[in-house]
Formats: sequence, structure tokens, C-alpha cells
Amino acid sequence: MNSKEQTPQAKQYLTFTLGQSTFAIETDLVREVLEYPPITKVPRLPQYLTGVTNLRGGIVSIIDLHLMLAADVIAQTEDTCIIIVEVATDYDSLKMGLIADSVREVIYYQPDEIELPPALGTKINPAFMLGIVSKNDQYVMILNIEKVLAVVEADVVTAA
Repeated sequence: MNSKEQTPQAKQYLTFTLGQSTFAIETDLVREVLEYPPITKVPRLPQYLTGVTNLRGGIVSIIDLHLMLAADVIAQTEDTCIIIVEVATDYDSLKMGLIADSVREVIYYQPDEIELPPALGTKINPAFMLGIVSKNDQYVMILNIEKVLAVVEADVVTAA
């Protein structure tokens, strides 16, 4: 079965790149993809929190996933964009922007296509990953965006 085909068990993911690596996020958590906006720096935040931007009158924090995930940092290009995600928290919902080098496609993966992330051999914290999909010697790392944002939220509280 082709992973682009939808079945009742398949989940839909937005794939994007960071350097030479491809990542994915469940589309249920993605609100929109934006061109790279002006970002205002905020003092005393962790380095991976590059600042904030205005999203239709609301302030959204921007995370540089390169710095958060220890990926190779590359220069901003015309394909660099912001993926706006929203996750439910205990009290409300948390909306953040994630810097990506480019957005690829929306794709479906069957649960049996997703393998557990390796405990060793990757720079990325395994807690940030739901799994890895391997197709034709290409790997897509599926992010556990709730865990990533939980770390961000904790870091912001301690920095304040």
C-alpha cells in the first residue's frame, strides 16, 4: 500500500525539512503555514526561542527547531517558513510557530509503517520523537510536538 493512500487507520502528517533531514507533524496540530514574518527578539529567553510575531493581532512565540533539535543550522531562504501549531494544555491551548527550511507535502502513514525512534545514534532527544518512517532509504522523523512544546513552556517559566 502506498503511504499517500488514506485508510481508516492511517494518520495524516505535514512533512517539512530542517537541513538535510525530513520531519513530520500530525496535521491535526497544524493550524497554518506562513511565509517567514518579521520576528521581534525577546530578552532572557532560551536561544531556540527566537522571539515573537504578530498573527492577526495575537502574539505567537517562534521556535527555531534547528536549535531545539540540534539540527544543522542553514541560512534562511525563500522557502523558509513558519508552521503554526496548536496543542491542548491542562488549562488552555498553546499556539507556537516553528521555523522550518521548507514544507514538503501532506502524507498518510499507517501505524505499522512507523518504527520506534532509536535510543542512540541521533542528535535528537528520543522523547521528542513519536517514531521514524523509512521508505526507499529516506527517513522521516515524526515529532512529538506536545513534548517539544512542554519543554518550551517549562523553559519559559524558569527563564521568567
